Amino acid sequence: MRKALVLHIFLLLSAFVATAQKARFEFYTTADGLAGNNTTSVAQDELGFIWFINDGKIHRYDGRNFLAYSPPPELQHTREPMLGLASWQDSLLLVWSEHLAFLFDPKTGNWRGIRIKDGVTKDDVAPFWQRLGKSSIVINSIKRGIGEATLWTFGGNQLAPVRLPGHIATLRYPYYWCDIDASGHTYLAYHDTLYQLDQSGHETVTPMNSIGTDCYDLCFQLDEDGALILLANWHFYRLDKAKNRFVPHPANRFLRAGQNHLHRFILGKNGSIWACGQDRNLIYYNAEADTLYNYHDELKILLPNSNDFKGVFQDKTGIVWIDTRLGLLKVRPQTYPFDNFFSGRNQLNAYYSFRGFTGHKGGMLYGVFYDGIAGFDPAKKQAPRLYTFKNILNFFDLYAAGDHIWVNGGQLFDPVSGALRDVPGSFRENNVGDNGFFAKDRNGTLWWASHYFLYRLDSSENKFEWIKELELPEKVFNKTEALHSGTKSGKLLISFMGKLLQYDPKTKMLRSFDPTDWGLPVTRITVIEEERSGQLWLGTDAGLVHVNPANGAVRRYTVSDGLPNNFICGLLTEGDSCLWLSTNHGLSRFHIPTGVFINFFEEDGLSSNEFNRKSYYKTRDGRLVFGGMRGVNTFFPETVMRAYQNRSKGARLILTAFEYTDERRDTLLRKTQFPARPEIHLYHWDWSYTFEYALTDYDNPKEIFYSYKMEGYKDGWSAPSKFNFTRFNSLPAGEYTFRVRARDSQGRWRPDQLAVKVVVHPPWWATWWAYVLYSLIAGILLYLFRRYELNRQTLKTNLKIEKVEAEKLKELDHFKSRLYTNLTHEFRTPLTVILGMVQQIRNEPEKYLNEGTRLIETNGKNLLALINQLLDLSKLENKSFQLHLQHTDIVPYLRYVTESYQTFANSKNLSLRFFTTLEALEMDFDEEQIKLVLTNLISNALKFTPSGGAILVRTTVVDERLNVEVHDTGIGIAEKDLPYVFDRFYQVDGSYTRESEGTGIGLAHTMELVKIMGGEIGVESPVPGGNAGSVFTVRLPVTHKAPAKDLTANGRATQGFASALPDKQTDEASGSDLLRTPIHPALPQLLIIEDNPDVVIYLKSCLEGLYQLDVAYNGKIGIEKALENIPDLIVSDVMMPENDGYQVCDTLKNDERTSHIPIILLTAKADAASRITGLKRGADAYLSKPFDKEELLVRLEMLVERQKRMVAHFSKNLLHEPVPASGEAQTEEIIRVENAFLQKVHQIVAENYTDEDFALPQLCHIIGMSRSQLFRKMQAVSATSPSDYIRSYRLNQAKTLLGTTSMNVSEVAWKVGFKDPGHFSKLFQEEFGFPPGATRK
Repeated sequence: MRKALVLHIFLLLSAFVATAQKARFEFYTTADGLAGNNTTSVAQDELGFIWFINDGKIHRYDGRNFLAYSPPPELQHTREPMLGLASWQDSLLLVWSEHLAFLFDPKTGNWRGIRIKDGVTKDDVAPFWQRLGKSSIVINSIKRGIGEATLWTFGGNQLAPVRLPGHIATLRYPYYWCDIDASGHTYLAYHDTLYQLDQSGHETVTPMNSIGTDCYDLCFQLDEDGALILLANWHFYRLDKAKNRFVPHPANRFLRAGQNHLHRFILGKNGSIWACGQDRNLIYYNAEADTLYNYHDELKILLPNSNDFKGVFQDKTGIVWIDTRLGLLKVRPQTYPFDNFFSGRNQLNAYYSFRGFTGHKGGMLYGVFYDGIAGFDPAKKQAPRLYTFKNILNFFDLYAAGDHIWVNGGQLFDPVSGALRDVPGSFRENNVGDNGFFAKDRNGTLWWASHYFLYRLDSSENKFEWIKELELPEKVFNKTEALHSGTKSGKLLISFMGKLLQYDPKTKMLRSFDPTDWGLPVTRITVIEEERSGQLWLGTDAGLVHVNPANGAVRRYTVSDGLPNNFICGLLTEGDSCLWLSTNHGLSRFHIPTGVFINFFEEDGLSSNEFNRKSYYKTRDGRLVFGGMRGVNTFFPETVMRAYQNRSKGARLILTAFEYTDERRDTLLRKTQFPARPEIHLYHWDWSYTFEYALTDYDNPKEIFYSYKMEGYKDGWSAPSKFNFTRFNSLPAGEYTFRVRARDSQGRWRPDQLAVKVVVHPPWWATWWAYVLYSLIAGILLYLFRRYELNRQTLKTNLKIEKVEAEKLKELDHFKSRLYTNLTHEFRTPLTVILGMVQQIRNEPEKYLNEGTRLIETNGKNLLALINQLLDLSKLENKSFQLHLQHTDIVPYLRYVTESYQTFANSKNLSLRFFTTLEALEMDFDEEQIKLVLTNLISNALKFTPSGGAILVRTTVVDERLNVEVHDTGIGIAEKDLPYVFDRFYQVDGSYTRESEGTGIGLAHTMELVKIMGGEIGVESPVPGGNAGSVFTVRLPVTHKAPAKDLTANGRATQGFASALPDKQTDEASGSDLLRTPIHPALPQLLIIEDNPDVVIYLKSCLEGLYQLDVAYNGKIGIEKALENIPDLIVSDVMMPENDGYQVCDTLKNDERTSHIPIILLTAKADAASRITGLKRGADAYLSKPFDKEELLVRLEMLVERQKRMVAHFSKNLLHEPVPASGEAQTEEIIRVENAFLQKVHQIVAENYTDEDFALPQLCHIIGMSRSQLFRKMQAVSATSPSDYIRSYRLNQAKTLLGTTSMNVSEVAWKVGFKDPGHFSKLFQEEFGFPPGATRK
């Protein structure tokens, strides 16, 4: 058993129970921002600022900062100090010096002089001194040296003498006091008498002889009921109006004679008194409690130097201000009934820091502190007790049970004897340490959690034993933070290593909850409280948490919600609706339904702002106990909240300063005067600015939180902060409202807000007048631009018109050129045949007469039809064309015209059908024009429908109109070309490679004919329902006005009709005698590439017997035949299908198989540009149609002769590396081109001749030609076959080896690729005329 040292403290009760401390003090000096020491005349304006005179200067205090103001200009030169001030209407201040008085407007910083009443000269005014009275402004002026005083009252912007009793001429300081109430009654206390004068001059006299015959340091105040309280000779007296005499005030009972030198006082609520005097004398008399508090001793500790208190003032929030000789004293009365215990220091000069409380018999409370155990009576009926031990233990927690108290370590403490007794238990660890918690469940079982064990107390048979119930998940020390027994669930809740453990004693089940799974940044759980609903309140290091373990629903409250600090040390309930929370910085009451926090701090009466863990307790009578770093705080919640409801609410939120940087002058500027509705104007050079603001609640300004927003810029409120300033940079031009709200030190958001209108002016170039100027300039520029644009548009329009006209002219020229080109071709081709056949007939009439005359007649008719078409088109344009209408059946006529093309269609392997549902249709029509229309449409269909296709002509009658449709399965018309197919001279394919020739006027002519017949024509492509082909539809009106057809006119109707119909074209296989002349195989091969059969016939007639002739009817087939057969000469047309003559030249001249073949181009394009184009493409000659037969033959002979010269050149140098020879330029160029081919052949043979398997097939494979192609190429270039070339090369190499080496004939034969030496010798003999062996001789 361990014996404790028990100390019963009776004599030093005040050291442990702080009952006299009912106020807190703050003293401000030059270190806090004052200009000097001497302070006078404290006042408060309507905005809530505190004003006073210090060191002769006006000072303003907003709770955070002191601001000193410069004196008015009149005093700056004289350096006369200001002596006093008083608050006046509209936040104006009356300020005076010895000789001058002013009204100062804090909103504008303006000073205005105060005049003296008329009739009073400046010389009559003695120096001003101080203010008397509180109901009105009364100032005394004292003549120096003799002490005579004059009283002045302020009103109506002037100072006027106070009316005194008639028998009093002068006053002597300091034996008087004066005041004037709201009704105009003047009160004057002088020496031993009080004088009262009403406005009529009636005088009431009250003797003060009961106080003394010579009263000094006089001061009186009128309370709210009009009663007069007098301070004279350092004591208080009340005027008994009924008896007209003064009676002693109840406060005098507490004043110590000769010690309380009181000079000034004020009256508070309910008759309370604050009074001050010499050498730090300050008292407070609570009239309701009839208690006087003397702060002299406390102030001597706070202010060690002697200091006279000269005046006292109480602001709107209840704060008392004392102006002193050495500075300004703020007195903060304690309005909340907190009782403090052990708030002083112990014998070791250390504070009492408590952990753990429990209640015991007789109302005593016991708590653990670091040096031992303390007992105290919160009702203050019993003396406190201290228990210390030799071996000091950190008990940490304790729990009262019967006569004893359980302490951490599993021991029993006897508070009577101070004895500490061990209790048996299965302890494995040393339980000494900052750890251990007790909790009793609803069944009465006491539980103890220490480190990582949970124990249960077994108290059966009047014996105690701690039984180990559970070992926690990890073996670590000092990680258990809390233990709680749920009243509803009966389960134990343990805070261990930041997790919440739930243990069920019945089932022995342990569950673990990790706050991080709830999304909480919690590392410590310090307090656990279970609601009746089973939900939990957790005090953590990250705020207050409400959690439902069943579903994991969580709500966290932090500083942002009103908590004074996020680290919660203790939690006690006030009924079911409120929680009291002790934190690391302040005490807070949380109202659960509204989520509102009310905070209390050391300034509100707490012993300290910092509390301890496991240092909270609730007594049976509802008193709450919280321990901290400096003692214990006890209180009843209802009394504290009653005081909170009665607190002063006079504070206002105000703008204290505005600071901004003027970029033009690189200067920081600061404004401190603002109107009641502040308005800030900023300019673009003010790039950085700061708003400073304050809540004029001087109770605890350091704990005020502010939140702001700039409406119109960022409309959301900022997070609450203790900083009372906000900085912005370069707001955009516009109007905003800067709003600030404040949360006072108790955590309540003030209903009023600060609203500052902020106008950010744009730079001059962005102002409204600048925009007006811009608009004017823009208007002028727009006008000028409009004028310019109109002129430009006019010019552009003219240019466009000119361009359109030029384009039309260009297009017309293009049309003309195309027309002339097409007409030239259309004319020259038949003329070529006509003129050529005439010459042939003339030379050999017997041979060419029949076929020649047929060709002449056919091509002549074609020329005539073309000319007639042009003439008809001209008539249509001139409106001179006349129809020859006759009334007859049109169906047989349409059938006849269609079937006339049947033979021609069959020759092209095309199907041509006529289909109609009409048996007959009598109508008016012109046979000749109907024939032209249908002929053009059928001819087009035949031209553009490939072999195997079909053409259908169908007639129907719809709505009294004859529809004639011509369907084909041809190539169709592109969508982009459909709108233009009926335009004059327009051709869908305008290239030289189009399938069929034409002038481009056929469809235009057809449309004009249809229009003049009153009809319509249209085209669709592809055919509806298909993906190719076209359908032309002619719609003609069915009329019956023309005369009936004269049957004798049938001859005229059909006359010349055959000329419009196509003859069956002939070719080289048609059986004509002209084309069946015998072919001599030794003649040169000539390939004719021409799409006109008549021209082909004519060319054959010219070239027969001179050349082996072959024919291709388009450029593509011509290229294929040239590559396959390698002809000696080619005669080609330019304008033809598939590939034109230019493409034929390009292809063949750039292919080494055919590059040597001479090509003559024949065409109707006879202009110089076309000739140059053909020659550039590689043509060897260019002849225009109609050509001269003799010229053609001469050209061919010259080309043959050139080829012979090339052959002779290469034959002479065949076995050596070929070299071009000088000669004719054209021949030299041909030799140069073909030399490359022969070099290639030479190189291949030189690389492979030693291979006995190398022969013609291998050479063809390497060079990429067929046998016939290579043979024809080699023969044409060098008159040598490839096999002969290989053999000759080998034999020449053998000859060289035999003459230069010692190899025998067989070795040489094998060396050069011969398998049989005998065969080699035979060939060698044939080649050189002597045997191989003769080479070495």
